[in-house]
Amino acid sequence: MWGGGGVAYVDAEPDANARTLARAWLITEEQFIDVWDQEGERYARRLDLDPIDGQPAVTFTTPVDLADQVAPPSDAYAATLVVGLVESHGIGETEAAAYVAAAAGGHRAAGRSRR
Repeated sequence: MWGGGGVAYVDAEPDANARTLARAWLITEEQFIDVWDQEGERYARRLDLDPIDGQPAVTFTTPVDLADQVAPPSDAYAATLVVGLVESHGIGETEAAAYVAAAAGGHRAAGRSRR
């Protein structure tokens, strides 16, 4: 679906110096489980996060360290990430693209392709 490029993961090990930008959706536990099941073994680790606006927050990520497997995302995937960051964090497209590129090991992140 995303053209075979790298995908986004959250590092499961806490790091007080790390900053992870993400987009959150308010969904039920049942919806979360359904999405998690659809993603398969790739995202086999559940992470409980700090609450957001008083609501419990959870995500899922890979159970293994993939630092040595960083790959650039496809243009379509990078553009989707950029759109989500712009809409959810109020940052500019250039800043969002730079964030995605840095997370992808310095590879270029595509600009917005949809709105």
